[in-house]
Amino acid sequence: MKKTLALISTILITVIFTSTLNAQNENDALRYSLINYGGTGRFAGLSGAYGAVGADFSSLSQNPAGIGLYRKSEFTITPVISSNNTTTNYINHSINDSHTTMYLGNVGYVFSQNLRGQAGPLFQVQFGFGINQLSRFNNFMTLSGYNNSNSLMTTYVDDVNNSGTAPAEWDAFGAGLAYDVDLIFADTINNRWAADMEYGGIQQTKTVETRGSTNETVLSLGANISDKLFLGMTFAFPYIRYEEISNYTEDDTKNTNNYYNSFTRYEYLNTRGTGFNFKAGFIYMPV
Repeated sequence: MKKTLALISTILITVIFTSTLNAQNENDALRYSLINYGGTGRFAGLSGAYGAVGADFSSLSQNPAGIGLYRKSEFTITPVISSNNTTTNYINHSINDSHTTMYLGNVGYVFSQNLRGQAGPLFQVQFGFGINQLSRFNNFMTLSGYNNSNSLMTTYVDDVNNSGTAPAEWDAFGAGLAYDVDLIFADTINNRWAADMEYGGIQQTKTVETRGSTNETVLSLGANISDKLFLGMTFAFPYIRYEEISNYTEDDTKNTNNYYNSFTRYEYLNTRGTGFNFKAGFIYMPV
């Protein structure tokens, strides 16, 4: 059977929408469970140790009792400049990438009402609302190296040869997709499925760009009782936005195969999510 078309350059497209997914994998679970509070400059300066100190807008997402320490009303907005540096190493080839972005760590307002001498031990009440950023996913990286051993097609070919299944049963986002564009073909001489360059001799390059963030809209209430007990509660509405764009290319840069030039696999992942949570806390100062 004829091998892949001469000078083939095929784009394999995999589009994954959250509306069609029924479960997360381990990468998703890890990504969305890691919380890195951005917050105000004070919050960042103390590495987030404002859970017991309070009187900082970032604490509304961490320990709501912090709102109880506000003595006066305050509006806060925190612009942040973030620089990410990534180093990759693939087949002894190292590449450095940097990515700089500017965003808002938080924006919000806290209203504080003084009730000293008017409501017994209740000295102050507070109300706050705004947005805190909980994590950020912006990054870019590149991997590249010359592989003399195998190809992405090697994995697909091994899987289908070992499974003994027909092309109609192959993974629609893996071997099945490669078969549809003639990257996998029937080797009638050896009675197996095969692919050009499956034994290596190709330049492999992959770029991955990620962007998005987890933000939390907060509505908080607080109280100061006798300057000793500080209470707070927060109704929070987190929102997750994550995008990942990756391009994987295998090139026959040395022109060793007359039937093959290159192929590119393009993947796009788009995740959106919203939720609700309730937090309550207290801070007690005996002295």
